[in-house]
Parts: sequence; structure tokens; C-alpha cells
Amino acid sequence: MGVRERWQARLRTRRGLLARARASVVYWGRRAGSPHGRAMLAEARARYALRKRQVAEAERVVDRHSPVSSMSDRGVALVAGFEGFRARPYHDAKGVLTQGYGETQPPLGGTWSRTYALGRLRRRLNDNYLAPVLRLAKSIGLSLSQNEADALGSLSYNLGPGIFDRGRTMGDAMRSKNKARIADAFLVYDEPNNPAVHAGLARRRRAERALFKR
Repeated sequence: MGVRERWQARLRTRRGLLARARASVVYWGRRAGSPHGRAMLAEARARYALRKRQVAEAERVVDRHSPVSSMSDRGVALVAGFEGFRARPYHDAKGVLTQGYGETQPPLGGTWSRTYALGRLRRRLNDNYLAPVLRLAKSIGLSLSQNEADALGSLSYNLGPGIFDRGRTMGDAMRSKNKARIADAFLVYDEPNNPAVHAGLARRRRAERALFKR
């Protein structure tokens, strides 16, 4: 049994313990009218906090040892939050017809629900923007965690996968396989000479960099 499988088993066990700890907090919360009840509630809350930390630890280890193949929910949410949602088609700042969460590829039109737009976003992220990142990482022997892949997928969606070409700041940083250099390369792409977009892009780049380093 490998590291990932061992920690997946631990994660299942710890989630079960977390559920029991949560139930204990609820139970003693209803009996906190007496000194004994309050003492037991405090103990139950401390145990619940410990179980949450243990689950989080196991999730991190499983994530580190799991091959990345798609954007996580956290990564998709990051992109969606910065792109913003528009139910109907509109022309963006560059005059490009856009809909949903920054979608520019047909078919566009009509009124989209958030659920439909998120589905479109996830597919496009995985197929057209994360895939080039993973291919490059595999070709150069660079191991990416889920958080790192999510951050790079967001950057790719915003600026296009061409930023990973050789000779580009991020492309060269990735080929160096130096994680600190890759993290710093995010901050190059915030257009400081364009005040109209600098503030928004600066926030996005900082958020992507923070996710990459998490």
C-alpha cells in the first residue's frame, strides 16, 4: 500500500471521528445548563477542533500524493469570482462577445444560469487552460500540487496558455522548476502601467500566488 492509499484510509477514519465529535458538541450543547454540562461541552469542542485539524492534515497529504488531472472546486471558484457572472452576452473591454464567467467561445446567447455557466467554465478550464500546464509540467518533470495547478490554471484562463512558452517569464520560471521563482512570476502579469486594470489584476495575481504557495 502506497502513501496515498494509507492516508486515504486514515482520512476516512478521521472523518468518522470528526462526525462523532460534531455529534458530541451538539449533544452537550443541549445539556450546557449545568456546570457539568458546560465542562463536557468545552471538552467536546476541544476534541472537535482537534479532529478538524487531523482531517485537514490528512487531506493535505492525500492531495500532495494525488496526481492532478483537473481543476478543483476551489480553483474553479477562484476563477469564477474574479471573472464575474453575466447571464446574457455582452462585449468585454476589448470588444469580445462574452457570457457567463468570461466565456468567449460559441455557442453563446440566450440567458444562462449560474450552474450552466460554471459547468462551461469547468470544462474550458480543464480542456483548454489547465491541460497545457499539466503537459508542460509532465514534460519537464515538475510535480504540481492541486493548489499549484489551480493557480496556474487561473492564470492561463486569464492570459492564455501562451504565457507558458519558452522565453516568457512564467514559462521560463516553470522550466527552472524553482517553486519560489514560479510564485514570484505571477506578480509580473498585473499590468502596472495600465491604471484602468492594474488594481483588479493585482488582486487576482496576489490571490493566485497565495493559492500556489498554500
